[in-house]
Amino acid sequence: MVAILLAPVRSAWADRSPPSGPSLLRLLPAVLATALATTVTLLFLQYANVLTYGSGDVVISLSTLEEGLTANLVTDMALTNLVLLLPVLALSRRWTVPLGTVTVIYATAGTLSAAIADFHNRDLMIGLLAAGVCVDLLARWLRPDPDRLIRFRAFAAAAPLVTWTIYIATAHLTSPPVFNPDGRIEPMPEVYTGAPIVQALLGLLVGILLIPQAYVASRSNHP
Repeated sequence: MVAILLAPVRSAWADRSPPSGPSLLRLLPAVLATALATTVTLLFLQYANVLTYGSGDVVISLSTLEEGLTANLVTDMALTNLVLLLPVLALSRRWTVPLGTVTVIYATAGTLSAAIADFHNRDLMIGLLAAGVCVDLLARWLRPDPDRLIRFRAFAAAAPLVTWTIYIATAHLTSPPVFNPDGRIEPMPEVYTGAPIVQALLGLLVGILLIPQAYVASRSNHP
């Protein structure tokens, strides 16, 4: 199913006539295909889709109430992070992604997640959409490209940092009051701040693996 959905991406990848920095309209079939493939992959991984959490679920998981919930949240966040980040980085290997690409991918994945969660997580999905816009602006500023290795890796780290910082901040601001009859619920600042940083480091690792130094050297020797 994913291979069928990605047919427009393979076609656009093989076409050398478009410029390296095409407009969103020119690249729209490939962007939509990537967004749908990302969403289908996330559908297969619903057992670890952090986008189906509600704001209250996130806040509870970031508190001292139950360590098992914290472990589930950060694990699901890591897997969801990879599903959202890898398509964006893959497109960045071939093109200078046009403004709006990340927003389309995030919006499609967010719509599926909201529908599965019966839209009880709509606040978080609005935050995800805002994160997509911010990552798009970040891509416009950094212009990640295999020939700009430092910028590519900086984008690979910064994109998840922005995404999950906004996600957690949205959850904190929109969560209903949380009560624990067995004791006081205290937030864990190290998890609030550490979770996005871990996702950023994971993104950096993925960026290094996608474009190793040897790949850049081979491109420079064979223009």
